[in-house]
Amino acid sequence: MKRFNRFIVILIYCFSFGWTDPGDLIDYNYQTSFSVSVIEFILNSMVNDFSLPAYSISVYDIHYESHRPDGTVDTLSGLVTIPDAPTKAFPIATYQHGTILLDNQAPSITGISINNLEILFVGLITTPSGFVSIFPDYEGLGDPDNFHPYIIADSHTRAVVNMVRALRELSEELTGDVQFHLNDQLFLIGYSDGGYATLATQRGIQLLYPDEFLVTASCPMAGPYDLAGTMVDYFLS
Repeated sequence: MKRFNRFIVILIYCFSFGWTDPGDLIDYNYQTSFSVSVIEFILNSMVNDFSLPAYSISVYDIHYESHRPDGTVDTLSGLVTIPDAPTKAFPIATYQHGTILLDNQAPSITGISINNLEILFVGLITTPSGFVSIFPDYEGLGDPDNFHPYIIADSHTRAVVNMVRALRELSEELTGDVQFHLNDQLFLIGYSDGGYATLATQRGIQLLYPDEFLVTASCPMAGPYDLAGTMVDYFLS
């Protein structure tokens, strides 16, 4: 297992006068793996007669670089789940999680576990079915020193876009039996706060990164999309 040293990366950044790019992979950490039989057992305990998954999966957490609107550098984190099939190319599914309150509830910290049933369920459906899935923590989550800008569109776009960029770098770092390949498809999925994050990211990609990313499909669910209209009337009623 190869792991970059975050301190060294920060030093390199300082001595290079900040010549780094949003989406640079800072480090990665292998967490665990799930066999097909274990995935099937867990899913069937949650949903009866669930179909057999096709792939075992490996789970990593990563840190990656992002830039705030004022140009300062931010380090973000997230969870990555990868199908164990090193000769095949898979689409990316980025799942935006619902509202969480504590840093230790962030996907990169809970991993695929009963400590986060939302991520557990989504991760064991998408990735064994043939997606490289990513779960951004969002800005300010998973990091006790920063605040999370709740339901702020641009912050969600930055978190997702830069994590996809970091995932591409990770695909070049992992080699041998743990390597993986990506195709050109990108799926956006999210629920509740994550539904808002998904639609915000879709809009942000279409406006700001049309030449870099093409969204294959987007599935925003149960999000507070119209904050200045529908949601204001709903809460004040």
